[in-house]
Order: sequence, then C-alpha cells, then structure tokens
Amino acid sequence: TDLLQAGTQFIVTHAEVHYRSPARYGNVLTIETCVTDRSKASLTFSHRIRERTSRKIVVQGSATLAAVNLDGKLRRLPQLLLDMPEHTATSPSDTAVQSTAPPVPCGHSKQSG
Repeated sequence: TDLLQAGTQFIVTHAEVHYRSPARYGNVLTIETCVTDRSKASLTFSHRIRERTSRKIVVQGSATLAAVNLDGKLRRLPQLLLDMPEHTATSPSDTAVQSTAPPVPCGHSKQSG
C-alpha cells in the first residue's frame, strides 16, 4: 500500500504457467517466489509451487509486472525496488503460513520440461 499511496501501481504484461504434476486435496504445498529480471520500469517474478514432502514441482511460472502511475502511464520503478538484489527469493513457506525468514538464493527463471 505504500507504493500505491506514492502513486505507483503494477500491471501484468506477461505471464506463463507450466503445470508439472497434479496436486491432490489435502496436500500441503510450498510456494517459492523470486525476482529473476528487472528493468527500469518492470520486474519479472518466477514462482514454483511444490508438494511439501516430496518437493516435487506441481506448478512453475513467471509474471512480468510493469510500474505505472495512477493514470496507467509507464513509470520508473521506485528506488527501493531498483536497489533490491536480483535472484533473491522469499523463503519457501507453506501456503497457510506467512514466512518471516530471510531471502534465499533463487533458481533459474526458465526450465525446460
């Protein structure tokens, strides 16, 4: 909300989803997210969803978001986001748990499969 109050919002300009294996009702899933690319006005996040016990990838994908002002015009990313280290992930966390752990190294954004 701080970014929105400062006049920056984000729009999705590209998204990819690759379904790798099924998840079943009752499975506990882990979500991993990291920034894998950044330009002056956009960020690309890579995501992996894994089954917690086996660590098998259920879904992986990416989303590119562009920074725009409140009128929808492209704008430069806030300095805080430009200074953020690349290839840093939020620590894996169960879908029902908010993680407060420090960042961990991020894997590659593209994988063949």
